[in-house]
Amino acid sequence: MKHIFVVHSPITYLSSLGVILTENLDLSDVLIISNGFNVKGPVKINIVNIAVNRTFSPSSMVHNLKLFYDRGYSLNITINNFVRNEKFIAYVSVFNYLERFTVIHPNCINFNFIEEGVESYHTSHSLSHYAISYKANFNFKKGFRGLIDRIKKCIRTFGITEAIAAIPIFSIAYRHDESKTFYCYSNKAYPFAANKKLLNFNSIKNVFYSQDYSQNSEISEYCIWIGGCDTFENNQLYDEFLNKYLLKFLKKESINKLLIRFHPRETKKQRLTLTNFLDENKIDHLPIPDETIMELFLLNFPKTICLGLNSSLLLYSSYMGHKSISFGDQINKQKNSRYPVYREYVEFLDESYFL
Repeated sequence: MKHIFVVHSPITYLSSLGVILTENLDLSDVLIISNGFNVKGPVKINIVNIAVNRTFSPSSMVHNLKLFYDRGYSLNITINNFVRNEKFIAYVSVFNYLERFTVIHPNCINFNFIEEGVESYHTSHSLSHYAISYKANFNFKKGFRGLIDRIKKCIRTFGITEAIAAIPIFSIAYRHDESKTFYCYSNKAYPFAANKKLLNFNSIKNVFYSQDYSQNSEISEYCIWIGGCDTFENNQLYDEFLNKYLLKFLKKESINKLLIRFHPRETKKQRLTLTNFLDENKIDHLPIPDETIMELFLLNFPKTICLGLNSSLLLYSSYMGHKSISFGDQINKQKNSRYPVYREYVEFLDESYFL
């Protein structure tokens, strides 16, 4: 029996390792298909990266066009070459493009779910959790940009039949299915799921990364800022947030040393906005490399304060004993109300704090 994991982030990659450990899988029977997360580390596993090139150049445009057009076909070849004539079980977090094509493969006999972040703690039900078509954005821009949007939509939906599109996008649609196993780090994940198995960050680190992520006494006094992605519409709003909220908090709590964990998709301009702001206010700061798996980094880091907006890392840092504080209510209070478990572990600052 083969086992195929589709991952897109450090947490889904770690969840894959957790399943391998929990189920005692032979690494030669495992394939990890990564959609954008560049896996680095000592683990010797079959890994294929199928990702969009986010740099803007003629070659990247050709690469992305080809990828959007034949990604399902390329994925099928990758799976066929790995499984040969054997059956396999798939492990997914949500049903995006690659996950859908993986589970409809004729050799796939079942699929299970792996934790991917705060979405795994969703408690509400709505149509958007059951049909990807409901989430599709058909409010195209006008003019040439609108034409480009329509062309991209046609290319990306090539090969997606009605049957594929009908697969519910989120795991919440499958939580009463006893044939599905939900692998997670807390019993509070996957509410209402019929069959859960708990994973453990420490076990994953000890087995797969025993020589990495050791403590560094030189940075033990630093607090940690965890960046977000697509939170602010423009840099002016970001700058206003930094001065109105983050600066007041840092001064009030006498924090003058920050480790910065940028979101992988934060732009150079956004990163520069933050570092310039910290320099101007004489706050010592050091970047955490993008390739760092933060969940493992936080495991060994001395207890500290983790700051951010809506990142799942705030939840996981709380699990590990750190104090997690969110400015999310200052940006979008309604968004955070969807995750009551998130609020149990993460402290949300009230507006009165900043008066």
